[in-house]
Amino acid sequence: MSKADVDAVTGRVTIGLAPAAPGTYTELVNVFTNAATPDRLTYNYRKTVTVTYTVTPYPALDAFFWPATGNFVRAQADTRNLGESDPMVVTNTGVSYQWRPVEYLSHPSAANGHPLADAWWINSGGITTCTVFNDPRTCLPPGTYTARHRYSITKDGNTYDVYWPMSLQINP
Repeated sequence: MSKADVDAVTGRVTIGLAPAAPGTYTELVNVFTNAATPDRLTYNYRKTVTVTYTVTPYPALDAFFWPATGNFVRAQADTRNLGESDPMVVTNTGVSYQWRPVEYLSHPSAANGHPLADAWWINSGGITTCTVFNDPRTCLPPGTYTARHRYSITKDGNTYDVYWPMSLQINP
């Protein structure tokens, strides 16, 4: 056995954690690596590391969205209803939120009168650009569509609205 086989090797692992409300969390992280001995034997190593971290309250921030905006791109006549995710709403201690309807802000003039011009976001998270599956004639025309999710935030008995901006770009 060579010295390389028995000595500890130090490395650095960067992990990404999703945003979280104030509190203490524990995550299991699997770390994998391959190593070769001087005689060219390859070994696979796996180590599970427990990571415990604490998110502390930040009084100046009641809530935030992750991701900060929703920017979606579709090809014209794409008849699939593609699932997208609602944003993660992370609230501070003592803050609650309630989902409100989507507000549609703008669409290309070519979409005037189209039933999806102001209804392309599916409330459970997703986008639909055609009224009939597999019928491109029923799809939204190219252009930029904008909307925003409205959320009501409540803190200390006071309620106010915040918005998650969204854009849908349909390319020809």
